[in-house]
Amino acid sequence: MTPRVNDNDADEITVTLDGKEIRGWSYADEAERRVKMRAAREFVEGWLQATEYAAAKTEPHVFDATSGDGENCAKCGANWRDTTRHLTVAA
Repeated sequence: MTPRVNDNDADEITVTLDGKEIRGWSYADEAERRVKMRAAREFVEGWLQATEYAAAKTEPHVFDATSGDGENCAKCGANWRDTTRHLTVAA
């Protein structure tokens, strides 16, 4: 489930999730459309970061120093120092 940014090319930008609108912006001209499109993209980026953070908190794991490249976890790809992902560091 990934949010999707939609512009009706008339006066409205919406963000939808599974076909349902979760946020919307109206605009009157091209300059305002650009500002609102940037806001919509920032909203989606924040949504994705929050979803990833929540998933990491509910499913953290132990970093295995013997796997991966020594800096990044072979399971999630995140740096082993990322405490939002890793409970402990196994040497």
